[in-house]
Amino acid sequence: MILAKVPPLCSDYHMAPGESPSLERVPNATFLPQSRQFRTRAVRSIVVITDYDDLLTNAISAVFGRFGKHIKRKGPLIRLLPMLGAFIIFGPGCAVTRHPAVDVKRELEAMLDTDQSQRSEMEEVGTKYGHNSPEMRELWKRQQPIDDANIKRLVEIIEKNGWPARSLVGDKGATAAFLVLQHADYAYQKKYLPLVRAAVAAGEARASDLALLEDRVLMREGKKQRYGTQLKGNDKGAWELYPVEDEANVDTRRAAVGLPPLAEYLKQFGLQYPSK
Repeated sequence: MILAKVPPLCSDYHMAPGESPSLERVPNATFLPQSRQFRTRAVRSIVVITDYDDLLTNAISAVFGRFGKHIKRKGPLIRLLPMLGAFIIFGPGCAVTRHPAVDVKRELEAMLDTDQSQRSEMEEVGTKYGHNSPEMRELWKRQQPIDDANIKRLVEIIEKNGWPARSLVGDKGATAAFLVLQHADYAYQKKYLPLVRAAVAAGEARASDLALLEDRVLMREGKKQRYGTQLKGNDKGAWELYPVEDEANVDTRRAAVGLPPLAEYLKQFGLQYPSK
């Protein structure tokens, strides 16, 4: 007895990530094309077939229709069916294929974990020992090779597929792409900033992420930031707000991209705004 899985609809296995759980359940399965016979005999996506002849003759009927009935009647020809079966399965038939965005999504999610794991620890170490302390420098020493590897891989993904769209890689994957770029060198940020702008315009990235990236680029260019997202360490090892252009209207710009008021944002860092 042979058990052959049959998908409900071939198109289900080409849907975007998150739209069909079948991509997760059967990533390595190969399915024969559907036929009327298969559908009527399917029970819970499993077809019970008594022998190879039955399997392949049903497949012939699915592909060749009425002409397939004449083929089935030719006894000697039935022994040539394995080759025809291979053609049916690997040729015009429907096979499960992995959406390429599934692997990119998972890879980006893993990159997010490596990007953030030690940065969470940095917040505690910075508060306890200071942002210029030996303890903090040791954490940065361990994080830098991770950041280098992450941006290298992100560049490969971008060059092959374009900027990771949120509709394909999900919120976590899109966040990962942004943070890896945000923590990369200036040259990468400047180069891919136009792609992030285009993604935001298409609804495939958050405007708030773009605001952080634009402020980071402006700061690295020695210019005033627009949204007040960037801080700098002072001589005492504490944080302070990096200069903001047209500061009187900063909250209007922040609200337009979904950011909270500047005073509320800075309170998270123990800073009062406006400063006294």
